[in-house]
Amino acid sequence: MIALLSKTKEATVLKTVIHQKQAVADTFGQAATIWDLPGRQATESAREYERLFKEILGMVK
Repeated sequence: MIALLSKTKEATVLKTVIHQKQAVADTFGQAATIWDLPGRQATESAREYERLFKEILGMVK
């Protein structure tokens, strides 16, 4: 899927990967953000989202 999208001019494929983790799924049920949750999974996910946000902001500057 990524290979196909990268060949499409209308689509921009970002480099940052957000892994599917239980901590991310838990945010909805706990009415919290990933930055509010304790634990290693939440910390790793928060770093992934921060990298994603920085990558996006780098594109719009």
